[in-house]
Amino acid sequence: MSKKLKLIISASVMVAIVCCVVALVCYLFAKPIPSQLTLAVNEISILVDEKKKLEFECSDCEAEISIEVYDETIVEVDGHYLIGRKVGSTSIRITATINDERAIATTTVSVTENPSGAITNLANEITLYLLDKEIDKANEDGYFNQLNFESFKEYDVSVSENIIKVSNNTIIAEKEGEAEITFSSKNFNQTESVKVFVKSVPPNLEVEYDEIELNMGEQVKIEYNISPIYFTGDAVVELDGSNKVTIENQTIKAEEVGITSIDIRLNGEIVKTITVKIFGDETFSISSLTGGYVENGKIFATEDVVRFKLISENGISLKSEVTSSNGTIRKEIDYIILENFGNCTLTIYFADLGKTISIEVVKV
Repeated sequence: MSKKLKLIISASVMVAIVCCVVALVCYLFAKPIPSQLTLAVNEISILVDEKKKLEFECSDCEAEISIEVYDETIVEVDGHYLIGRKVGSTSIRITATINDERAIATTTVSVTENPSGAITNLANEITLYLLDKEIDKANEDGYFNQLNFESFKEYDVSVSENIIKVSNNTIIAEKEGEAEITFSSKNFNQTESVKVFVKSVPPNLEVEYDEIELNMGEQVKIEYNISPIYFTGDAVVELDGSNKVTIENQTIKAEEVGITSIDIRLNGEIVKTITVKIFGDETFSISSLTGGYVENGKIFATEDVVRFKLISENGISLKSEVTSSNGTIRKEIDYIILENFGNCTLTIYFADLGKTISIEVVKV
């Protein structure tokens, strides 16, 4: 290679190096072109439940505006409007965008009590249920033992009956009954009342028996199932006031011949009545017969009117319902009177004995 060619190459390399250095220096020290888009906003104050348009200044009215709120439980965004939801403060961020330019501004929104607004978001009446088991399942079925609510003002609270508890914006059911909660605003002359009904979950009772028949001295246990599984009460088995049976630990024992009934209650309401018939060896006889005579268990009528009593073996008159296959039956106190009859059959139901018998009447 000639000396002249070498000089030319060296000069070219030097020029290239110098150009690269100059370009790097220009890149490193060049000042960015300032953005022409500007955005400004002041601090904002708003009342609970108030809807206020967001005021801001943007250098380009064509810019697209977006608004973000840090805590949406305090302030809600609706387009370019802000809605106060509860007392407090939060920050919002406004972004303006046009072409490749963007400007951001932040500010604080303070939400204060509204003199004309509600104290809470509670309805005038609410219903809660007593629950102490399987609460999640009960909630799935729509039964709740407590209710969380929002408050828009600082308040004092009083409760008329000690069946509920109000704490930290939560109402908790504790006993069955009715109560009224009064909320009083601390800063305004304002009160708000809410009626609360606390109920037991409506139960369903499945019982094995509709009717029970016992002989004297026998006993049987009343078996039942209560649903749903989160019902907190229990069944109460009660007598109808007679002494024909006794009850202990859901077991009834026959003590006296006759018919009685037992009631099963849930939440104080009778949901099932079971008839109990107690049978015994007690016999009866026809007494004080006039107008005829008794022979071989039959009545032989010698007159057109027959009058008699039915008594137990111990001489006590028995309650009975008497019908005849013909003729007329009427009663006078403990007497049964048969008239206008021919040969017939008397059908007699003894309410005290729980049994039915037949007596033939033969006219002679």
